[in-house]
Amino acid sequence: MGRVVRFYLPGMFTQFGKTGRYPGVSITGPRCQLMCDHCRAKIIEIMPDCSTPEKLIKYARNAESEGAFGMLVSGGSDAEGRLPWAEFSPALKFITDETNLFISVHCGFPTKSQMSLLKSANINQALIDVIGNDIIAKYVYHLPPGIAWNAVINAFESGIEIVPHVLVGLNYGNYSNEEEAIDLISQYKPKRIVIIALRPTKGTPMHKSVPPSPGRVAKVIRYARMKFPTSIVNLGCARPVGLHKRKLDKLAIMEGVDGIAVPSSETMNWAEENGFQVIEQPTCCSMPPLSMDTHHNEA
Repeated sequence: MGRVVRFYLPGMFTQFGKTGRYPGVSITGPRCQLMCDHCRAKIIEIMPDCSTPEKLIKYARNAESEGAFGMLVSGGSDAEGRLPWAEFSPALKFITDETNLFISVHCGFPTKSQMSLLKSANINQALIDVIGNDIIAKYVYHLPPGIAWNAVINAFESGIEIVPHVLVGLNYGNYSNEEEAIDLISQYKPKRIVIIALRPTKGTPMHKSVPPSPGRVAKVIRYARMKFPTSIVNLGCARPVGLHKRKLDKLAIMEGVDGIAVPSSETMNWAEENGFQVIEQPTCCSMPPLSMDTHHNEA
């Protein structure tokens, strides 16, 4: 068989009659003070509301009993990009102690003390957005100067496994210093890096923006592959759909990605027809390989 390409299905998606077994929840419900231009809380609005520690624990127990492999804990931010980890770290510790769930958190833009709390909760990994330009961080994320990069330092120096996410086209679909973002994290040599692309979303200031072309996203993937030759480089679920997705997915595979979240059926068939070894995994693409892999041609 040829090179392995892993296809992921997070818990927020149902595809080909299957639903992922890695749900995402919001510890702030639909609320976010930061209200970034590309999101405006639209992502967390559709997540289950786990806005109290008790709700989070109950949801995690139920998710495990229903066969989930893990859970992504996310939420809205305050005006400086922080999530309420002080309030929720004891609940996270309870979940990591009392369940077998693999726990990822989308940590926002944390302080050192917040990362220490997450470390003490024994979470498995933290996901963080890496922005290559402080001006973009200010005008798109509404963050005060310096917070975005300091948060990345705080995250990587915490000792937790960090999975950086680089969003191509963050600046209203235009060039957004993505290669610079990759350069910024190259010193840390992350085990995994996820490339995503702007998907203009109704109800946000970027609704009518033109997303970056498949070729532009593929170029960023190529750069990440070059900078991180031994890391897992994946194409995440946040990206345009339709023809854009079908074109990008094939380009991404040819540029050397290790995995793709929520691929099209055309992409999956194309990969098999071209000699790639296709493995399906019903989780977020940040999670390591499961011990019980499902090969596409056996499904």
